[in-house]
Amino acid sequence: FSGYWLVSDRLRQVMEHVDPSAFVFADTDYRLPDGSRGPRVFLCDVVRTVDALDEDASELTIEISDDYEDGKYYDMAGGTRLAFKRDVLAGAHVFRLPFHGGVFCDRVFKDAVEAAGIGTQGQSDGLWFYDVVNR
Repeated sequence: FSGYWLVSDRLRQVMEHVDPSAFVFADTDYRLPDGSRGPRVFLCDVVRTVDALDEDASELTIEISDDYEDGKYYDMAGGTRLAFKRDVLAGAHVFRLPFHGGVFCDRVFKDAVEAAGIGTQGQSDGLWFYDVVNR
């Protein structure tokens, strides 16, 4: 999928309800092995990138090198703790950082996903949330 997510209609509805500006979707023609039409699913991409990491208040490795497209990379291996600039996020619930390929969300988005019954009852449903925020 080259960085795109394949999401259910139920998850798409949560995403659009909580933070519609963060995502773009493309309808798919999903077929089951017998050739019949499968459940409605969408290709999804997180399109919002915000330079909101408070580097001074965070605990992570920041690699500086011309080898990286933008000159640096946030290495989040190990005991990473992140702090974000709330004024820069300005209500964004889901976003990417310019120096890291991952997707970040806040508690509002995580709670909405769980309220929709996705990723509950010991099942990930393909979603994994890691708490990396330094409170």
